[in-house]
Amino acid sequence: MIKKILLSFGAAFTVMLMLLCVRTLAEELDYTVVASDGYDTSFLKDDDYFTTDYYMEGDTLTFTADDNIDGIYIKWDTEPGTWTLSADGKESTHGENDFLHEYIRLDLPARELKITIAKDRTYIADVYLFSAGELPDWVEVWEKPWDKADILFFSTHSDDEVLFFGGLIPTYTDKGYNVQVAYFCNFAEAEPYRRHEQLSGIWTMGVDHYPQLGIFDDIPLVLNTTEVS
Repeated sequence: MIKKILLSFGAAFTVMLMLLCVRTLAEELDYTVVASDGYDTSFLKDDDYFTTDYYMEGDTLTFTADDNIDGIYIKWDTEPGTWTLSADGKESTHGENDFLHEYIRLDLPARELKITIAKDRTYIADVYLFSAGELPDWVEVWEKPWDKADILFFSTHSDDEVLFFGGLIPTYTDKGYNVQVAYFCNFAEAEPYRRHEQLSGIWTMGVDHYPQLGIFDDIPLVLNTTEVS
């Protein structure tokens, strides 16, 4: 009898452990958003970084969802500066690192949150809201660049890191090395959309520390086709 009780207890305990080990996946939440400037905000939900708009210092965006919001993922199109997030009666500041793709988890779940823009002409491409749980792989939660990396990959400009290091980078991130990517060129002025591709590309390869960006503009190469007489 005691043996049966112990076996039953063991089985029940095993089931409880299995249930605890089941991953809870975060769900992307539908939401409504109102901008204080009164302009259309539909581009924030179209999952397209080619469609953007800008806001001025002090402008606000208020997001409302039917379910509890656990986190917000913003794809800025220009560096946001130190902006403010308000939720559940509490304010917090973010953007200190000027990450272009930024995920913020709320201290407490809320049905409504508000972000306040920090500087004039701050562009935003897309915004996503999530419930509690494990985030999808495509949500980029960046860390600051390594102070001391095991391997530093220098890329002339965006896409070279994939074309020339696309096998090496994931190999060493999979092995647990501290991998840092640095670019000589910066596409902020010429082709800002390429910075989104840049971030998503190295994130997919396993890099989770933000890349270092150079100060050089990417200038297209113009060949001299004048015939020599």
